[in-house]
Amino acid sequence: MKIMNFSDFLINHKTAIKASLHESVSPTFIGLQEPAKYNKDIETLLKLKKKPFPTQATIITAGVNHLKKRKSLLLSCEMGTGKTLMGISLSYSLLKNGGNVFIMSPSHLVPKWASEIEVTLGKSDEAILNYEIIIIKKFSDMAVFKNLEKNLLRFFICSKEVAKLSYPRIPFLDLTAKTQIKKINNSLSVLKCASCGRELETIANENNNTFLNVTRIDEYTGEAYTLSKDITCTLSRLTQNVEEKVCCKKCRKLISINRFQQTTFKEWILGIKKNPLVGAKKKYGVAEFVKKKMPKHFIDLLILDEIHELKGNDTAQGTSFGILASCSKKVVGLTGTLLNGYASSIFYILYKMNPQFMKKTLGLKYSEVQKFVETFGSFEREYSAGEAHNLSLQDGLITRKGKSTKLKELPFINPLLVKELLGMTLFLRLDEMNTALPNYKEEIISVDLEEQISIPYRDFLSDIVEQIMEGKKHLLGALANSSLSIPDLPFMAKSVDTSKEKLGIEFIEYYPLVNESYITNKEKALIKELEKEMQQKRRTIVFVTFSELGVVERIVKILEKSFPNQIIKHLSSAINPDKRDKWIKDNYADILICNPELVKTGLDLLDYPSLFFYETGYNVSTLKQASRRAWRIGQKEKCIVKFFTYGNSPQYIALTLMSKKIKALNNLEGRLVNTANELASLAVDKGISIQEQIAKAILKNDDSKNAEAETSEWSFSPREWNPFEFHYRNLQSNVFAKEVKEKALIEVSLEQRIREDLGQKTMSVTFIKNGEQMVCEMTADDIVNALKDESYKNIQLSLF
Repeated sequence: MKIMNFSDFLINHKTAIKASLHESVSPTFIGLQEPAKYNKDIETLLKLKKKPFPTQATIITAGVNHLKKRKSLLLSCEMGTGKTLMGISLSYSLLKNGGNVFIMSPSHLVPKWASEIEVTLGKSDEAILNYEIIIIKKFSDMAVFKNLEKNLLRFFICSKEVAKLSYPRIPFLDLTAKTQIKKINNSLSVLKCASCGRELETIANENNNTFLNVTRIDEYTGEAYTLSKDITCTLSRLTQNVEEKVCCKKCRKLISINRFQQTTFKEWILGIKKNPLVGAKKKYGVAEFVKKKMPKHFIDLLILDEIHELKGNDTAQGTSFGILASCSKKVVGLTGTLLNGYASSIFYILYKMNPQFMKKTLGLKYSEVQKFVETFGSFEREYSAGEAHNLSLQDGLITRKGKSTKLKELPFINPLLVKELLGMTLFLRLDEMNTALPNYKEEIISVDLEEQISIPYRDFLSDIVEQIMEGKKHLLGALANSSLSIPDLPFMAKSVDTSKEKLGIEFIEYYPLVNESYITNKEKALIKELEKEMQQKRRTIVFVTFSELGVVERIVKILEKSFPNQIIKHLSSAINPDKRDKWIKDNYADILICNPELVKTGLDLLDYPSLFFYETGYNVSTLKQASRRAWRIGQKEKCIVKFFTYGNSPQYIALTLMSKKIKALNNLEGRLVNTANELASLAVDKGISIQEQIAKAILKNDDSKNAEAETSEWSFSPREWNPFEFHYRNLQSNVFAKEVKEKALIEVSLEQRIREDLGQKTMSVTFIKNGEQMVCEMTADDIVNALKDESYKNIQLSLF
């Protein structure tokens, strides 16, 4: 019997499989069969200043036609494929005659969206249409657009942090910060303004309905106006009315309602109000404001960037996503990691984007996430040892009467889920773009752990393992973290508290045998590899995961000493997320050191083709995304990613586990499975985290030398353009030829005018370069030649 892997099977039978798919699947987009049918959509895209690549144009055109008939669309496109450009192109294609686009993105990507819109649609007089960009920083930024006509394309860009802002706070009267109360006797008190000391009113303690001479502050505009005489504003009313704000008429300072009851998220949803707690000043969420105060369907198109970060049900950001989606005509989600291996991760995203699909097609209620997992994922039930007498073995399955003690979801995606997603999702990988990209290669730099480090290090781990074996399972996290961090800071003493109670504290200590001046094998390897990159003048990023422990400071110090002629910079977490991209561009560095968490999404690190992971940690998503920051469209240099590790330590075990997880996740995103065990690696050890698997490997005394970490390597191999892409390129060539011809006509027209006006005469021409003026006499030939000369490109010529 002949056995072949799944990849070979698909390749060998692709014709039959394709024919079978055409019979069973009827795609709504038929551009591959009839590309000319979408000429109008293509012509619209070719008007953009930044024109999409053919493969991008295919995705955009399919998305536009999908949204003309349906409400929601998911773009699951790999990092570097141009999701931002595709989102802007969708907006322009659908709303070029006017409309409101609301973009909700991570805060550090807000400036990128604004910049990309200007590049794609043009700026000022060169713009292809009238449009406006509004950066939303507070809810009042939206209020001015409440009654404006949709006569131009408006982009409202808001960070997901501002969109949710905070949990609502219930205001109550503050009598300490802005007001002063002086008790006169048991029945009377004097209310004074704390800012200016003005006596506001004498209040009867037993009568809360006494009129207060105050001014009302409008909640949305901030404008102040005096209450009319027929409106009574009482202390009782101020305490009860959540929207009432008052200020002193003399100094105009706010005198009340500036402390609030902080509610939990659950209380917000359920409307539960408990006793007041001291909180911060009330902040009104943008999503809530749009829902309550803006016209119905004010948002024509909602774009949710990095939508996988909004997957939560009981989070403020996830709820803000649901609020905005419910009051938008169309919804588009952009992500590079739609599936994280767990079926539940997409349940609430689908429900908020397309509730009708979830209710009618799948027959699921919002509360039935467990049923969704049972259908499209996997889970296990755990029982306590005390219930063993209730368990029975039937047909190889353990069953019992009643409810299980614990239900735990496992990382598994049923292929049936992908089938359901096909009706509302467009997928794209970077290697499908058919665009020439430089080679990409990953390499592991493995070194031996020195004996003077390994002896106290392994003794320390052994002591923790011994405590865990005695039942102290809470030390698993400490075991995993210590096993990864100590080899990179071997000179620092470390202790782990082994007790669960506060009294009777017991510690396990790590006592180093080396001091801070000792240079480790791993540090020597980093220096050696960086020397190679510097000799080739390749700028490099060094990723450090345990930055808060002091590893960054040590690496900076060592590299500054080893590379005195190179510029070394450190990107600190103190830099605001929305300023990081600008900081990187403004601060030139030959070697940039940072935590991969700071740059894992949205940033294009094209200037740094070499990425070195000095530490990897155990976050699979961070490692996967950060390693691709340089390898993307526009990169000209070969991309090299190197992972540094101690080969005979848990660091290598962690890298091995993560490499297998990443390969399995790639399979879920559409890459072919080469072995039967790749997808299964997602469910190794019953779905426990990487951190727990490291600890288990240490407990089992697994030999890391037997583990094998998997790396990736990619070289560009061109393919034939599909019919739609081929048609798009032909139309693009026609447009380009037309633009060149029009430009030539303009140049000829200007040249003719100069020659006709001057003839054989000369004229005074003013040159302005770097702010300095120079005047000279020139003939018509001199002027025409100057206009064509590239050296005059940045010089202003004043002719008339």
